[in-house]
Order: sequence, then C-alpha cells, then structure tokens
Amino acid sequence: MSTAMSVAAPLQVQVRDMLGWADVPLDLVGNAVGMDRHVRWAQATELIDPEPFLRGREIVLTTGLELRTPADCARFVDSLVAADAVAIGYGIDVVTTAPPPALVHRANAAGLPVLSVPRTVPFLTFTERLAQEQTRLWVLAQDRLEAGHLFDAVRRGLADPLVLFERFVELDRPGIEFAAACWAARERLPEVAGPHRVGYVRDRTIVLGPASVVSGLVEAVDGALVLGCGGPAPRQEVRRVLAEAVAAFDVASRRGRSAGAADLATLDGLLGRLTHEQVTPFLDHVLRPIMEHDQRRSDSLLATARTFVATDGSVARTAEALFLHPNTVRKRLDRIDELTGLRVREAAGRIALQIADSGHAPILGHEQPSRPRP
Repeated sequence: MSTAMSVAAPLQVQVRDMLGWADVPLDLVGNAVGMDRHVRWAQATELIDPEPFLRGREIVLTTGLELRTPADCARFVDSLVAADAVAIGYGIDVVTTAPPPALVHRANAAGLPVLSVPRTVPFLTFTERLAQEQTRLWVLAQDRLEAGHLFDAVRRGLADPLVLFERFVELDRPGIEFAAACWAARERLPEVAGPHRVGYVRDRTIVLGPASVVSGLVEAVDGALVLGCGGPAPRQEVRRVLAEAVAAFDVASRRGRSAGAADLATLDGLLGRLTHEQVTPFLDHVLRPIMEHDQRRSDSLLATARTFVATDGSVARTAEALFLHPNTVRKRLDRIDELTGLRVREAAGRIALQIADSGHAPILGHEQPSRPRP
C-alpha cells in the first residue's frame, strides 16, 4: 500500500459516521456489524442483482420494491457481498414501513449493516451529504499532510520552529509549555478539545499542542493506542518535543506499550535511536564472528551471549536457563571474548553485545531458551 493511501485511510467516511449526521437522520436496524468499513460512494438501485453495476465499497440504497420474498432478500444481499458493498440503506415508508426482517437477518449474517432512510430524505440528498463529508475529510487530510511536512522539517532541523507558530496561529501561545504525541497513522484520532494541530508524517500521526491538551488526548486513548509522547517544554524547544515524541513511539512500537520522554533515558531507548551506520561496526566485528562460529561449530555462543545479557551477567542464572554446567558457560564466554575482542563479563562488553544485536532480530534478552527433550 502506498504512503498516500495509508495516510488517507483514517479520514475516509465510515458507516458509523453516517449514523451521526444530524441533518440526515438514519437509524441502525439490526446488529451493529461492519461499522468501521469505509464508504466510497452511494448507489441507488431496485435491482435484485446489482453486482454488475457496483464497483465496491458502496452503501446501496433501495426502497425494496423487488424484495418481496425471503429468497429475493437473500439474492439481493448475496449480490452486494459479491460486489464488496459495505452497507444497505433502506428507504422506509415507500414500499414497507421498515426493512424486511429477512433482509436484515441475511445482511447482518454477511457482515452488512442495514440503515433505515426516512422518506423525508431523498436518496439524492443522502448522496450529496456523503459527497460533502468526503470533501471535508479530503481537505482535512491535505491540511494534516501540510502540518506533517512542517513537523518533520522542524524535527530534523530543516526549518525554524517559528514557522509553525506563524503558519498555525492557534498554537502561537507564548508562556505555555508544549507536548507532542505520535502514533500509527492507521489509527483514527479521537475528538480533542483545545488548540492543537495534527500532522501526517509518512506512516505516522503526530499531534502538537499545549501540554494540557495533549495530556487530555493521551488520557482519552489510554490503553487503546500505543503512543510516543514528548515534552512538556517551552515553545522555543518545540523541535525537541517533536523529536522526543517520534523517538518514544519507536520505543513504544518495539515494546508494545506507550512510552514517553523519560523512556528515552534508558539503554533500550538509546539503542532504538541508533542509526544503521552506527550499528554496522558492531554487526561486523561483534555479532558476525559469533554467528559464523555458531554455523561452523554449533556451540550456541549467540544464545549464550543473549541469555548472559538478559541475566545481567550472571553465570549461574545463564547456566540454569540454558541447562548447562557453569563451567561450560564460562568457556563459551571466553570464546566470545576471543572472537570479538570484548570482555563480556564487564558491563561495557555486554553493552557492546546489546548494540550489536539491536540491529539484528531478536533483540538480546528477548529469546527464551527452551528445555531440551529427555
């Protein structure tokens, strides 16, 4: 999937959005299935088999003129499923006062929601309302792409932070502290009260605003999204705030839970910010000799090194975890020293091992030894 598509996805109209249109009163009939599916367009039809005339992701509007029997309803729904339609909009008080139960049952079983459209809402009005909402979201997406470009330029030191406050006047609030949050762009932004700006940066979403506003966002999505957070800091340090949010999200993505600026002041946080060029010497001179030795001898030096680091340099705990004699562990550690020039019993040597393995999956300490079979 292209970057543009992955960025735009959260701003497409979803089925659940249509139920919130105050000027187009729709009601859900049956089960709340398929609520998060994206709606590309609306198509009205009275055909029992409209599949040849659909292109996918439509909400199909009908008055049910030809849906006289359960068999008709089944054929109609099966045709929509084959065409990858996302919902049915049933115009009530034209043929029947409510969608036929057989239609609702068959549609829900296939994952299609059924919405009732009152007679006071012509299908053309519904289509115009959908187009209006799609246009609004498209404009909003372009705005967020522009903000994302500025966020990224400021974070990388390619633009002065003052550009942000000149462009986005709602953020021009001297005397307050700012914060930022970063998460995967595929996730949808909840409603946020207060001045803030949202930007799309490739496959990520970043929100920047007063620390109190960003904190409210973080609390609103706590447990639902994996976030990286930066700040708080005064406006002249917005560059650092953005950089912290992005770096913290990298850490959060690896460990599967949200992270903040304080999590960057850890060895794991530091390893996550090392570039490929910085890690390459450790790969070549530390990890590669160990792996090549294991391929020749099958001595499992790499597993020993990983477990030794995971147990904070304990020979006894490494031996217990790998079901080895402590002397065997010591011999393997000596061999690692010979191959790499390190002293892995010292903290500096173990850190070098971690740096080397940070560029190779799995990360040191994440691999769990298994008990050999008897």
